[in-house]
Amino acid sequence: CNEIRMTTLKPSHASLGLIFNYLSKRKPFADHTAGSLAAAIRVQLETQNHLLALKGDVIVGYAGWVDVTKENADDWLKGESQLGEVSAGKTEVQALTLFVADLKDVTPKLIRGARDLNPNIKVVFRRGYEQTGKIAKKQGVGNVVSSSKR
Repeated sequence: CNEIRMTTLKPSHASLGLIFNYLSKRKPFADHTAGSLAAAIRVQLETQNHLLALKGDVIVGYAGWVDVTKENADDWLKGESQLGEVSAGKTEVQALTLFVADLKDVTPKLIRGARDLNPNIKVVFRRGYEQTGKIAKKQGVGNVVSSSKR
């Protein structure tokens, strides 16, 4: 089947290894320390704050985010602080921290899937263009309930 499908994974050593192996082969994550990348993935698995894109049995994309306060997100976007995860039920904003899409049509599917999982939560991200030489962007987007289930 060549259709792209979205899924989440249960927290396990196998899930951690699968996502780590995928991300660690792609910029900018290939340049991260193993410990920091593994820790980020582990938290995203435990909190179910991730989405995996598959084409058949092949991973073609990953999105992972962290639940934070609005103040923390604003400071992070300005480069003035690190993200500090908040406990369930205290989420004001979600910060997209890990994002890779190997195929152009995977990007909107990952974004839509993440929005559908987290209706009415603002999402912020810092976009890096290490592979293209473009200047990095910092952005926040509102999130509304999707009118269709995908």
